Amino acid sequence: MRLKSAKRSGRKRGSRILPVIAATITALAIGGAIPAAAAPNTVHTVDGAGNARFAEYGDHIYLCDEKEDGHSVAVYVDYYHEDGYYKTDWRWNWWGPYKHGGCKDINLRVAENTTIGYYVCLGDHGHPGGKPANVIESSCSYMKFVYNDS
Repeated sequence: MRLKSAKRSGRKRGSRILPVIAATITALAIGGAIPAAAAPNTVHTVDGAGNARFAEYGDHIYLCDEKEDGHSVAVYVDYYHEDGYYKTDWRWNWWGPYKHGGCKDINLRVAENTTIGYYVCLGDHGHPGGKPANVIESSCSYMKFVYNDS
């Protein structure tokens, strides 16, 4: 009896994983992007409501809002600009999860053969010309470092 139930539970577990694998393969086959959760160089807010992903080719940060929770998503970046100067900056996505798929494409122009550091947080405001931006520090991810060699 026990062997039979263990065998059944193994099938159930596998059946949950297969749709995720199939969806990822399908997205890649039709030219879609890798889901942010599976993408390399991605950091997530503590509750998973936002994420930031660095793409070395083109030096882009994709800053994504995953939840309709009333908060903006912000990324703090620390890097050498291709013009040779050191830069630290907060960049914001105040659009929410529905406009442009919830993601804002930020072109940073990171110098070649240098390291970029970044982390993502939730925040309030962040819209140019609006109320002063406020980062919710308890929501922040860890600092991710990526060597930019392309």
